[in-house]
Amino acid sequence: MADDLITTPRGQRRPETGLESAIAAGMRGELAFEQMLRVLATWPVILPSVVDFRQPGAAPQPITLQKAGGPPLVAMFTSPDRVGAYAEQAPHQLVLPGARLASGVQQGAGIVLNPGSAPSTEIYAAALPVIAGFPTEIDPKLTGTRSLGVLEMALARRAAHVSTEQELLAVLRESDVIVAGEMDGVYSLRAHAADIHGRPFIAVFSHEDYIHPGMKWAQEKLRMPFTKVIEQSGPNVGYVVNPMSAIWHAVQPGTL
Repeated sequence: MADDLITTPRGQRRPETGLESAIAAGMRGELAFEQMLRVLATWPVILPSVVDFRQPGAAPQPITLQKAGGPPLVAMFTSPDRVGAYAEQAPHQLVLPGARLASGVQQGAGIVLNPGSAPSTEIYAAALPVIAGFPTEIDPKLTGTRSLGVLEMALARRAAHVSTEQELLAVLRESDVIVAGEMDGVYSLRAHAADIHGRPFIAVFSHEDYIHPGMKWAQEKLRMPFTKVIEQSGPNVGYVVNPMSAIWHAVQPGTL
């Protein structure tokens, strides 16, 4: 089934590298609020929309939440599995760097990141111009989290729509990845695959951080060059890199 690669929530999991780690560090008092905003400015963020904004003349219609007596807060999320039940109300997702999304929030409204999940934080209207004013180029040495690898940088840039598919694939071909699955015999690992629209896809990961307890199929792990994965999988297989993370990407069968 495709759900275990694309849409199934991962349940309780630690914050992943990037914005989630920065939010968690801020909640623990280990990271200044302005530094968290700097990470938010560069990181790909999900804005669920009630309407399909890709239709001619349409614009995103976000979910707005409001506590009694409080300001309106636009719901945004750090990764697909954090959206949860809000996906039913707003099934269309716009993904852009936080700075670009912050600049489009209506006057007087703020942002709530990951409502109903954790880590979560509220950012009020006064801080939005600060976010919009930060550079949107991702720093590999993010404050409040571990440094990003070359493949993670490429994935984050592609997720934020600041690079091309060809640029990402060039990095992927030169990278090592982690394949997860079950042992098939004593020395052979059977990679986890799922059918998506009738076509097989294999899950691969840039770092163990992206393999979470909810992925029950990830019993064994093996790191290898991505070119080796291609050789062993054949030409008619696709790949999902870091499934269900903020920086996930699907490589269609026959692309490589």
